[in-house]
Amino acid sequence: MRYLAGEALTSGQVSPQWARVVSRFAAALLGRRVCGCDSVSREFSDAQIDLAFSGNANTEKFLIDPGELKNPFGTRRGMIEAWRAVQDVAEIRAVLA
Repeated sequence: MRYLAGEALTSGQVSPQWARVVSRFAAALLGRRVCGCDSVSREFSDAQIDLAFSGNANTEKFLIDPGELKNPFGTRRGMIEAWRAVQDVAEIRAVLA
């Protein structure tokens, strides 16, 4: 992880929601897939899918808001999920301020 700050810890631990966000973001940063059981491999592979990819008629395609593809974290699924989580918190704090 490049940076960790902001959200209050509970009993010295990051909340389960943020632990998932951070772990999927970290998985998306990895340059290659990891070896592990099927469920771990699937989770890593899912986080690493580049949603900006646009293939031909025989490959997967993704429908995503073009604005999300411009986020500063990147275009892999784990990166976009992390950006959404950060944006959700930023919007809540802006409303409460």
